Amino acid sequence: MVSRGLVVAFGLWHVAPAPGFASGNAPVASTLGAQTAPTVGAEVVSTAVSGALLCWLRIRYDHLIVPVGVHATSTSLGYVLAWVVAG
Repeated sequence: MVSRGLVVAFGLWHVAPAPGFASGNAPVASTLGAQTAPTVGAEVVSTAVSGALLCWLRIRYDHLIVPVGVHATSTSLGYVLAWVVAG
């Protein structure tokens, strides 16, 4: 069973960087607008879902290295894709 508290904490951890997410990302700004609330809401919901997956992986494989590896890989791929798209 996935711990709801951990999922919520993972989502809330991403509140601080969320307001700047739309200002530095034109597709996000065009989708969610310049308002901060929808951007923060979308960021918290998406990271809470990701947190549920990471928590499930931790429980499923009974080791912390699997969710850490998935998180590091997804973050790294995000940076690489942003770098490729930016040219």
